[in-house]
Amino acid sequence: VGGGLAGLTAALSLARFGKSVVLLEAERIGWGASGRNGGFVGPGYAAGGDAIARRVGPDRAAALHRLSIEVMRFVRSQIDELGTPG
Repeated sequence: VGGGLAGLTAALSLARFGKSVVLLEAERIGWGASGRNGGFVGPGYAAGGDAIARRVGPDRAAALHRLSIEVMRFVRSQIDELGTPG
């Protein structure tokens, strides 16, 4: 997995479940979008809600948005648990 906030969170979660994880990052950790945007994690997707709804329907688009909120909260909980400045 990559070395941004999402990849680091996924790697940590997998490692906690006993999986062997390798981080592959072309640059330094946090160099990509996580570093360029100051490490912000927010709900939603780059495509926007209307575009997603056209592709998967309004019910699935709403479910995806709720999932993005859950994931944002999960990343925050991992930062808090580790005592990492966030």
